[in-house]
Amino acid sequence: GQVFDVLTINQNCEYQNLVDRLIKNEVLPLVDQEIEGIQKVVSVDFDLSTKQFYIVYEHAHNIDSAFKPTLKGLKHILTGLEKLKRQNRFGHAIWYETLMTSNGEAKLRFVGLFELFKHQNLLSTEFLAPEVLNGTRPNFQSDIYSVFKCFEGLLEESSDESLKEIFRKALSEKRTSRIGPPFSKCACLFIGKKLSETKFLGCNSCKSSHTAHPCDIITFKINRFYFLRKSIIFGNFSRIIQLVILVVDIKVVVM
Repeated sequence: GQVFDVLTINQNCEYQNLVDRLIKNEVLPLVDQEIEGIQKVVSVDFDLSTKQFYIVYEHAHNIDSAFKPTLKGLKHILTGLEKLKRQNRFGHAIWYETLMTSNGEAKLRFVGLFELFKHQNLLSTEFLAPEVLNGTRPNFQSDIYSVFKCFEGLLEESSDESLKEIFRKALSEKRTSRIGPPFSKCACLFIGKKLSETKFLGCNSCKSSHTAHPCDIITFKINRFYFLRKSIIFGNFSRIIQLVILVVDIKVVVM
């Protein structure tokens, strides 16, 4: 069988309209989309027996126990946000617990659920842009701020003035001072250049030095799913978020 990450959301009249809208407009359109830096949504449905929505994500393998910022990971996230922006999708819940890192790569999960996280008081204010903290609806520039805030640790290991300038602009207090989509493209180009200057030594598979290796990338597509319903029954929404974030190996059996 295959293993998936599953988020379940209880039906609740208090926020049901919000959930219905987010599922329909923000999550369902992402099903089966392959977007670099974004955890793939495999399926979305409602279980009548448990009265729960469930969102099934591609399983994340070998996740670091703690978030580890890398230039490669930053480039992945910026590329993904750029592609989502082209679909008019922005304003995401971005902080250490919604970013997954593994082998230097990074992915953002729970895309499209910012408003639900906010409603449930699950957002980490440390990584929210100043304007969002003041009540303004987040946009692409707000996402840029949150991402660079998460990856700020890179500056501790770098003396590159160009990189520092990119971070300075991305973390500007004023949203209008943060350059929009062209900025993220330039940042990706700069980071890509820095990465091309770096050799990755001692690949575990071929024991040689190189900048990239096909064994580092695994993609697959699943066409049909049969879920054991008892595998996706959990408690209230807040507890579910903690389970998914802290124990990201929730298993769903595919027959």
